[in-house]
Amino acid sequence: KQLQAAATWLWHHKQAGASSVKALLSAKTEEQYAGIWSKICQKHELLLKFEHIVSQGEKIYEDYLSKGIRLIYAYSEDYPIKLYGVRNPIPILSVRGNTRLLWQRQIAIVGSRHATDAGLSLGTLSVHALMSRGFLITSGGALGIDAMAHREAMRLGQPTLVVTATDVTKIYPKENEDIFVYAGTHGAIVSQYPCMTPPKRELFPSRNALMAGLSDATCIVQCREKSGALYTAQASLSMNRPVFVVATSGFNSAHEGGLDLVKKQKACLVSSAEDFDCLGRGGQDATGVQMELGVQMLYPPQDGQPDSMPGFPTSAKPLVNKQKSDLCPYEDALRRAIYHTLEHTCLGREEIARHVGCFDLSRLNEALFDMECDGVIVNLGGGYRLENMD
Repeated sequence: KQLQAAATWLWHHKQAGASSVKALLSAKTEEQYAGIWSKICQKHELLLKFEHIVSQGEKIYEDYLSKGIRLIYAYSEDYPIKLYGVRNPIPILSVRGNTRLLWQRQIAIVGSRHATDAGLSLGTLSVHALMSRGFLITSGGALGIDAMAHREAMRLGQPTLVVTATDVTKIYPKENEDIFVYAGTHGAIVSQYPCMTPPKRELFPSRNALMAGLSDATCIVQCREKSGALYTAQASLSMNRPVFVVATSGFNSAHEGGLDLVKKQKACLVSSAEDFDCLGRGGQDATGVQMELGVQMLYPPQDGQPDSMPGFPTSAKPLVNKQKSDLCPYEDALRRAIYHTLEHTCLGREEIARHVGCFDLSRLNEALFDMECDGVIVNLGGGYRLENMD
């Protein structure tokens, strides 16, 4: 408790960097604490006594609680396990709303602040497909694609999670006040920054990394090259979590940022709601959402072009292999995802985990072993392939 109080004071008053605060929270013995605290005092020229800082930190913690804000510390039981995969240290989370949502299976929806009507329409269908599978919708509370994602969750009475680059008491931008009010009571607002933190351009990349860290995958709806949404995608890829890019009709520079990831085989192209099947099921009770939304096609098949994308001829080589056959003998989502992933290639275990979005290795190993015993896949030593693959 004393270490958390001291860390709170350092974090709130910005008297030490995130790595120093996280190091202090990691101390398990008095000897470790003494060594880390001595280095922090020397590095940041702290002259106050430790006891005084602890006392002030406890008051700050109580002040946050009085404002309806929970502080969640690294290495505590409440700290989301998924965040340990984020490269930049996040020592303390500031949360308004339901903190249990941080542990839910969620998808980060990102894209342009200046979304086109077509982009908003495709984004709406993508959000519907993910919510109908029980995933929590997470985004950054910004204009454009972010606002669309949050408001679709609001419209259906589902929780939504806002990851903000300011403190959790600020509404930024003002145009999205309804989103922040809703998330504070029917979802959660999350920040890695203390109160009195104004919106600054340099804070948004770290905010995007936090969003990716909380999420099982990132879905790019519409973004240009060098778009801020690509920070979220890169952070997701650095943690070996899948990235999805919603397809667009024809040639449109507003979508080039995401499509470039697909061309580099770093992301999966989404042209149908079924393309999210590899993620399995989310943790939300989506019964009502399923009844209202169902599963919709982003691009319905056109006459004479069953597997084509609008704007591309049927003879064009697909950017991502489509699941053309349905010979899979399994009904559960994980084994089906593995089967279809190996339809056209041979992959190692880690590559399979990334493609199917399963990061529970014991569960993945069990599925691979069962499929091997069933004679459906073959273990070639360095990778797996289907038994009957050409």
